[in-house]
Amino acid sequence: MKRLPLEKLDSLIPKNRFHPVRGWEWLKKAQGLTLIIETLQRFNPNELPSMVLPAPVDERLFYPRPINHELRKRLNISEDHIVLCYTGNVRAPKKQGVLELYRAVELLNKQGYPTTLIRTGTNFVKLDTDESWYQDFEKKLGWVSHHKVADVMAAADILVQPGWPGPFDDQRLPAKLPEYFAMGRPVILPKANLGLIVEHKHEAYVLENADAKSISAAVIKIVTDHALKEKITSGSTDFYLQKLAVHYSKLELKKYYNRIIVKSPHDEKIFSDNNYQNNKMKILLNAKLKAIENKFGSKEYEKYLILLNEANAKSKSSTETY
Repeated sequence: MKRLPLEKLDSLIPKNRFHPVRGWEWLKKAQGLTLIIETLQRFNPNELPSMVLPAPVDERLFYPRPINHELRKRLNISEDHIVLCYTGNVRAPKKQGVLELYRAVELLNKQGYPTTLIRTGTNFVKLDTDESWYQDFEKKLGWVSHHKVADVMAAADILVQPGWPGPFDDQRLPAKLPEYFAMGRPVILPKANLGLIVEHKHEAYVLENADAKSISAAVIKIVTDHALKEKITSGSTDFYLQKLAVHYSKLELKKYYNRIIVKSPHDEKIFSDNNYQNNKMKILLNAKLKAIENKFGSKEYEKYLILLNEANAKSKSSTETY
C-alpha cells in the first residue's frame, strides 16, 4: 500500500485507522505513547516513554458477583448445566474463534458434561453452513444494552475468550477481557494479548490455542478440580485489581505524565515514591474490599479492613494528593 500515490492512499484509509505513511510522521511528534497492550510497542521505534493503559471497565457494572440464578431460571437452564457465555457481535475476523467456542460446547455435551452457551450480539456472518447443530445448547438473547451484559456474564460459571496467537489476537485487547477479569470468574484465554502476561493456573487458564478441543478440556479441568477453580477465581480478581482496575490505571497514568512533562517542586512532592506507593496500596486495598465484600461476606471484609487501616496509618504522615 505504501507504494500507492499519497492522495490515493488517503482516499483508502478510514479516519479511524492507522495511516501507513502519515501515521508514522504523526507519531514522531509525540513525547510519549500510551498502549492498550504491550505488543503494540512495535509502533514505538523511537523508544519514547510509554505505558500500558488498558481499556477502562465500568466498575459499577462489572465486579465479582454471585451466580445469576434468576437469568438461568428465566432461560430454562437446568441446574446441573455448566454455563458459558459469549457477549458481542461476530464479524469475519472473529468467526473462526467463536465457531471453536460453539464446537467446544458441543464436545462438552457429547462427553457427558451438560453445557449451555448464553449468547448476546448479532452474527454478521454465518458461523457455519448448517447452524442447526448448536441450537439445542445455545440461548440466544440478541442485542442487549451494555449495562445488561454484566448480568449475562454473572450467569456463567467460566468466562472464555477463544482465539490463538498471531497478528490479529496478539495486537488487540478485546474489550470484554478486562470485564471478564473484573467479574470474579475463572477465565480461559489463548496465549495472546492478556494471555501473554497472566500466570497460568493462578490468574487464568492459558491455552496455546483456545480451540474447541483445548477449551473443552480446560472447562472439564476447572469444574472437576475445586481447588484449581478457587485459585483461578481469586487470581483473576487479583490480576484485575493489580493490572487493570480503573483507579490503579489513573494513578499509574499520573505518574507516567509526571515523567514526560516539566515538573514544579510541588509536583515532585506529589509524585514522590513514598506518596505514590502509599496511595497505590490504598487504592488496591479499597478495590479488594469491594470485591471481597461482594463475593465472600463480612469475615473476609473485616480481614481486609484491618489491612486497609494499617495502610492508612502508614500513609498518615504523607501529603494526601488524590
